[in-house]
Amino acid sequence: MSDEALDLFQRMKQSFGCEPGIRSYNTLLNAFAESNRWEDAKTVGMEPNLQTYNILIKIACRKKHFKEAKQLLNCIWETGLQPNVRSYGALINELVKGGNLVVASELFDDMFEREVIPDVMCYNILIDGFFRNRDFVKANEVWERLLEDSSAYPNSVTYNVMINGLCKCGKFDECLSIWERMKKNEREKDLFTYSSMIHGLCEAGNIDGAERVYKDMVENGVMIDVVTYNAMLNGYCKARKIEDCFELWKLMEKESCINVVSFNIFIRGLLEDGKVDEAISLWGILQQRGCSADASTYGVLIHGLCKNGYLEKALDILQESELGEGKVDSFGYSSMIDGLGKQGRLDEVAGLLCRIVKCGHKLNPYVYNPLIQAFV
Repeated sequence: MSDEALDLFQRMKQSFGCEPGIRSYNTLLNAFAESNRWEDAKTVGMEPNLQTYNILIKIACRKKHFKEAKQLLNCIWETGLQPNVRSYGALINELVKGGNLVVASELFDDMFEREVIPDVMCYNILIDGFFRNRDFVKANEVWERLLEDSSAYPNSVTYNVMINGLCKCGKFDECLSIWERMKKNEREKDLFTYSSMIHGLCEAGNIDGAERVYKDMVENGVMIDVVTYNAMLNGYCKARKIEDCFELWKLMEKESCINVVSFNIFIRGLLEDGKVDEAISLWGILQQRGCSADASTYGVLIHGLCKNGYLEKALDILQESELGEGKVDSFGYSSMIDGLGKQGRLDEVAGLLCRIVKCGHKLNPYVYNPLIQAFV
């Protein structure tokens, strides 16, 4: 398509009796940029305007030529043009993606110094970047600046970024404060907002708070996905609310919203609560529900069976996995070695060690530690 556009551009005077203008040039330049044809973008020359510079900055950013992009930004000022939020925003976004938060912050500050008004998207990009870098202090500083800015206001994306970031940083009280502010300002909450909030509250052990958010989610008609169900299931398991786990599991089955992670969470929860028979029953229906056991499934099951004294059953599961696709990880093998070692079954420990190597697994501290304990 860009070839046809170039041909038409070059024949405009011949075909239509007029010279192509800057808007035609910018459209063509952008077409080359979108097609990743950077060199062709340089073949058409014309006096640039602000849109031209913005396109060129976008091209430089996509090529990771950030120094060149910054020079283009300075060039806009030097030619007497006034850069806008798009001029800065494109460069800030790509710098943050590349992990260069220091330069991105400097550009953000430069916007204020030169009286270029940032929009909420610029704030969102920086906040998200700092949270991804686990820098709560800097992320919170940008958030506070947004609240003080009379020309930009937090939107739903901002709240999602804040809630998700605060949860990942373990700042659950601050997360609840943002949630309440979001409700007060009547900002629309989507699946990501609810899921992040539920996951964070469950991780903090606040299952009552997670239940309130979950009920609010249901009442507002938000479609619940398997990630959110799994977060609630994990929260109930951690709180040892096994009856609630079973009730939620029934609903998940009814909605056909179960995956292998769901099984892993519930099996672990049941085994940690000493409900071995129920865990084995759940294991038995895994394939019937269209799921395939992964390394975590075998690891969780073998570990839990060993901890509950069901060593022979754990050995059966281990053998089953090895006869299949051999999906047991070091966690499963270390639990097996620990269980056999505590019963003094050292010959079997040695045999298991050979099987580990034969299956192509590398020995690591998870395996070495129980192995040393077995022979001490």
